[in-house]
Amino acid sequence: MNAASGIPKKAIAELAQEVNTRGIELALNEDNYLIAPKSVFNYGLHILVFLFACALMIYLTVKFDWSVQYFGLGQWLGYKIRLGLPLFGIFPLIALVWVVRSIYDELYILTDEYALKIMGRCSLTGKTIRLNYVNMRGVNIEKNLYQRLFDVGDLVVESDVTTAGSQIRMKGISNPRFYKDLLQKKMAELIAPTTPQLA
Repeated sequence: MNAASGIPKKAIAELAQEVNTRGIELALNEDNYLIAPKSVFNYGLHILVFLFACALMIYLTVKFDWSVQYFGLGQWLGYKIRLGLPLFGIFPLIALVWVVRSIYDELYILTDEYALKIMGRCSLTGKTIRLNYVNMRGVNIEKNLYQRLFDVGDLVVESDVTTAGSQIRMKGISNPRFYKDLLQKKMAELIAPTTPQLA
């Protein structure tokens, strides 16, 4: 994976809008920033809940046959065609929406000058948080026992400005150590004092 290079030329709002529509494809076509990807292993519990909801739907549908509503779709070769809609299918549908929203609702972008968190990509309202590297106070990795098994974790970026939106939490990203080292390198480059040149 190549680190971001160059100074981004797009405004924050314009960048956020374009990322929302093109997603990962945008990062592959540009050289001035990269996207910190989320790991599917971070959502093991979400996937288990979805599978449980599917199993529950099957069990309840078999036990209560009245729960399947049939709709006629006409005839074909003398046979009536009907579509069965299981009412208990609402359970896996809700679980699926929860899984998709958890994975895709937030996006994390790193450039040469700042880190950007885009929220609400799958919601009615959106929000962005931007932290410049020169204002960053620290970068920490938080992992639970499950995340340690798959090299997944939350990357917490803190700012020296104590206001709302002064922290970015990148949830469940793959290889968080790589992004921590990258951010610390950027911070060191921007705050390192320059040595005056003698005439």
